[in-house]
Amino acid sequence: MGLTRKPLLVEDIFNPDKGWAFSAREVPIETGHAHDGNPYFIVNVDGIEILVFQITEWKEGVSSNVSPQRIVAMTTFPGIEITDPKAFLQANNITHGLPLYGVNDEGIPTMETAFPVSDDFPVEIARGQLQVCLGIISEEARDFLKGVGENEKSFDWGTAQEVAKVAGVFLGALLGISKK
Repeated sequence: MGLTRKPLLVEDIFNPDKGWAFSAREVPIETGHAHDGNPYFIVNVDGIEILVFQITEWKEGVSSNVSPQRIVAMTTFPGIEITDPKAFLQANNITHGLPLYGVNDEGIPTMETAFPVSDDFPVEIARGQLQVCLGIISEEARDFLKGVGENEKSFDWGTAQEVAKVAGVFLGALLGISKK
């Protein structure tokens, strides 16, 4: 008899029996399993594909006193070259890391956000948090792509900085923080 594992919180979020109320037509979702066996979900929000997964342990060789448990939402921008890394970091500062711009192991620009979870984290709260993350990523990704010239495939950081300011105001409004 094989061992069965408890579903991860990320699986419960998308489970209709646990409250996921969107049809595949409303929110297209593809599922798969990463090399470590953990599930992932690709959610299509207004044409932006967002990878959603749960980190359950640090990569081999990483040592930390902080729990790795978190749910991540991220998208990538293949074919786009970042020519000004300083502006990339400034965009992260303007958004206070929500979303966070980066580059993956293959050098492809990414945009992601995450929130920490625990073993007893309520599914309803995680689902709400993830929906906010999906909204932020999809909106920011669309705006990011507007700043990319169709022929140049390089990023217009003037547009990025304006977009990031808007995201910061949006996040502040969401958290009840007013700009002075």
